[in-house]
Amino acid sequence: ALFLKEDSRVCDLVCDDGARFKVRCGIKGNLLEMNPRLAACPDAINNKPGQEGYIAIIQLKREDEKLQSPLLLTLDQYQATRPGGVCVNIPVPSAAAGGREGSV
Repeated sequence: ALFLKEDSRVCDLVCDDGARFKVRCGIKGNLLEMNPRLAACPDAINNKPGQEGYIAIIQLKREDEKLQSPLLLTLDQYQATRPGGVCVNIPVPSAAAGGREGSV
């Protein structure tokens, strides 16, 4: 598993209008999985973000769980930050950028 820090880039979101947004990890942990289904169904990030539309699975270190847990959002807090949804088309950054190469 790839270890990520708070400022590690997980992926870039590329909108239909060409706007790009860097998605940072936000917590320290091990990247267990990038969502492979987003390449075939990028709308899932907007339509089903808590199910098929997740970006990645990141596992916290046990010793860091108590320190980082207060930094995580509840589902209601997360949904409050998403007025109007997010963009689609999510390429994974190159290995040089700290991620895995290819598409999510």
